[in-house]
Amino acid sequence: MRKFLIPLLLVVLASCSQVPSVKDRDVPSAFFVFFDENSAKPVEGSTKILDEVSAFLKYYDDLSVSIVGQRAISETSDKTDGPLDAQRAAVVAAQLQRRGIEIGRMVVDSKDVSESMAVAAGGDNAVDQRVDIMIRIVPAL
Repeated sequence: MRKFLIPLLLVVLASCSQVPSVKDRDVPSAFFVFFDENSAKPVEGSTKILDEVSAFLKYYDDLSVSIVGQRAISETSDKTDGPLDAQRAAVVAAQLQRRGIEIGRMVVDSKDVSESMAVAAGGDNAVDQRVDIMIRIVPAL
């Protein structure tokens, strides 16, 4: 029996170590998840960002998030599954739910191209292929 428990314990401990530790860290005001062009698929590396957001939300139960989908002006806005910016926001919300965050702690919205950052980024439209995750403090009742 012991021969089976030790490997199982090692697997459990290894999976726990992948959750970022947020204890004693300042809570960022925002996170950004970027997407492939004309896609609701997050770019590689987004998993780490979503893991960190969920770690903060699990550690600090008085936090909630606003999830706001964006679209670059160069991207197609009409998709069969709905507007691209709304799809992106829904993907991020679903990913946080899979990580154990209750939907009641999320406000999900989309802004189309109205909050473009491309001009500030030297005309790079890729910066608008994103979802903004803003951290908010839940007001006490």
